[in-house]
Amino acid sequence: MENKQESFASASAFILTLGLGWFPKSPGGLERYIYELTHKLAANQDQVELCGVGLPEAELNSPIKLTNLASPDSAIWQRLWSIRTNFQKTRTSKPDAINLHFALYSFPILDILPKGVPVTFNFHGPWASES
Repeated sequence: MENKQESFASASAFILTLGLGWFPKSPGGLERYIYELTHKLAANQDQVELCGVGLPEAELNSPIKLTNLASPDSAIWQRLWSIRTNFQKTRTSKPDAINLHFALYSFPILDILPKGVPVTFNFHGPWASES
């Protein structure tokens, strides 16, 4: 039994996350939560991709792949369309798990997420911004 637990604990996964912005550039509770989560997952040898809005093109010495889907300065309808089209364009492999953190930005991609992949959804609030 120990061998199964050890092999499970040592197996790495490809985890796709979707958030709002990038901490500390965008200081906020949601941004910080995702920053800490993605760095902890990467420290545990998981392959992590963070998709979001207003993310830097690359973060030096970061173990996390950052995928900017839209500009936070664009109109909301443009932002939502960009999220969808840029998400589709940047898919190269199927993740093992998907973790969504912002309902408004997750909505445009829900129907194009890969099938058969477990999805978790975290609501952080403020509720008005997420609905």
